[in-house]
Amino acid sequence: MTDEPQIFPLAPAWFRGRALSNLLWFGVAAWGAYELLQASTLGPPYDQALALGVGLAVVALVMAVLGVGKLLRRGRAAVVVGPAGCRFPPDTWGLRDRAVALDDIEALVLQQGARGGRLVVATPSRVHLLPAAAFVDAATPTLLFQLIRQRIAVRPGGLARLAELDQGINRARDVMRQGQARVTRALLLTIAAAFLAQSLRQPETPLGVVPFGANVPVLVADGQWFRLISATFLHGGWVHILFNGLALHALGGLLERLMGPHRLWVVYATAGIAGSLASLLAARSIPSIGASGAVFGLLGALAVLQVHRRVGLPAGLRQSRRWWTVILGLQIVLPILVPAIDWLAHAGGFVAGAVATAVLVRAPYRHGTDAGGATRAVAWALAAVFAVAGAQALLHARQDPGPDLRRTLSSLLSDPTLPAEALNLWAWTALEDPAADPALVEAARETAARVVAQAPTRSDYRDTLATAHYLAGDFDAALREELVAFADREDAFMATQIARFAEARALTGAAPLADGGAPAGATLRSAGDRLWLEAGGSRPLTVFARVRDGRNDVPVGLVRARFDHPDAPSRGPRALEEGFTLHVVAILAGDPPDQAPDSWMLWRDDAYARGLPRHPAVREAARRGEIRP
Repeated sequence: MTDEPQIFPLAPAWFRGRALSNLLWFGVAAWGAYELLQASTLGPPYDQALALGVGLAVVALVMAVLGVGKLLRRGRAAVVVGPAGCRFPPDTWGLRDRAVALDDIEALVLQQGARGGRLVVATPSRVHLLPAAAFVDAATPTLLFQLIRQRIAVRPGGLARLAELDQGINRARDVMRQGQARVTRALLLTIAAAFLAQSLRQPETPLGVVPFGANVPVLVADGQWFRLISATFLHGGWVHILFNGLALHALGGLLERLMGPHRLWVVYATAGIAGSLASLLAARSIPSIGASGAVFGLLGALAVLQVHRRVGLPAGLRQSRRWWTVILGLQIVLPILVPAIDWLAHAGGFVAGAVATAVLVRAPYRHGTDAGGATRAVAWALAAVFAVAGAQALLHARQDPGPDLRRTLSSLLSDPTLPAEALNLWAWTALEDPAADPALVEAARETAARVVAQAPTRSDYRDTLATAHYLAGDFDAALREELVAFADREDAFMATQIARFAEARALTGAAPLADGGAPAGATLRSAGDRLWLEAGGSRPLTVFARVRDGRNDVPVGLVRARFDHPDAPSRGPRALEEGFTLHVVAILAGDPPDQAPDSWMLWRDDAYARGLPRHPAVREAARRGEIRP
């Protein structure tokens, strides 16, 4: 056999496809970066979008360079096999050829398939895949496989090296033939059943997972220990369960065949509990769910099996350094970009899974065999604990969730580590509870006030604070706060809020609100498309009035009218319908902003108002028929 390097050219169409895939990813990343960077200009709630947008912009730039670079290579792509090593073409994330020394090859496999099969060359740093479609001649992978083996055989100790490679592949194949992964399948079915139950019965609220057994620190501290386990079977959506399910299927199926079902179950259960405890001990008040902690425990188990010299994981089942770098690197980067990811549960599960596996492989151990009596006893004990926890979670889910939800909300509202956006969400969630007690409403009001102090320009934060004032019975403060919010965002929702708060204020017999030196009383009347104001003084005024249909006494919406002078009419886009009555709720003095050509506008009552929280006095008045909602 000649020592001259032998060259196997790649099919131009296949290599161009690699380049075009880079350019496709460039387009996707560039579009995502543009959308995120645009969103980042909208204000504080989108600060996270800036970091994600910059990250995607970097990815887009890298992909563009890789795609153009590969296109410029044209027909110069080939696989080269020399006497001491090989040179492979770049993959998706590379531009330069990859040199592989023959002595670094850990696995050499020729996989047959309907499309001609592929050659797999594994090294400690990465795995190289060469499908038949990559070459001009579909028989090239077979020729490469034979040639590389011949090159290895003629090197010092080459025959022993080939025997070692064949033994590793045979061991890997033997392990993967070890029956079915029944524990992994049972776990997947249980997770799927739990998700189905969530989809059918879970309410569409931020805390909808709490009644199902989410890991809530304050509730666990109250004695609901089962949440440490039940939370590992719950998920927050299709994407969440899809990623965890795929990871569990891949890692669980491999490790169950390597370690046996009992060892696999011990690792999974231990890691799941440890992940929940890690999240709990971090003093986080936010509920956590997901099988991620347990899945990361399986990842930790695989890491131990790979580095444990005595165990000797078969080369065909070992993961490359590049694979580990990508997987672990993502776990560092993603929680920074997406703070909602519970990285503490991931870390706790990974460490627990690694430690449990290290203990299990200290006993007599051989790949593809099940555990001994002691490990089996631990496995069954853990299964019993999980069964009891599941039963308690099911029984608890049948009880009134109100006390748990309010206890959780109280904890969230008092958490100083949460950002303003999250605190505003939890304050609004507390205010939406019809059964919220005065203490919870007051806690939500204090939290909303802190949030508004942090971001005084956010109209949605002010709306939450106004709603808290309203439910606490401070109708004047509610109306004033909502008027400020409305000045920043004039829409039907804010207008509906003003009308609702004014309605409640009117039940107390209070006069229209007057600010900035405006006259204390005023009357509005309509004539065609014009509104006339009857009020004293000579300063420009802005008047807000509730509109009701006098024919059946139902609310219509809110009118905002601006007057350059009380004696001058305010002209609108159309005439008010006959029978509509106007009830002034607020008069603000000052120069009105330029709103030409329309000086008054009517915002129809937002249908969303039907689901908004209502003050008990308003509910009682509606029940007695004094007002019609």
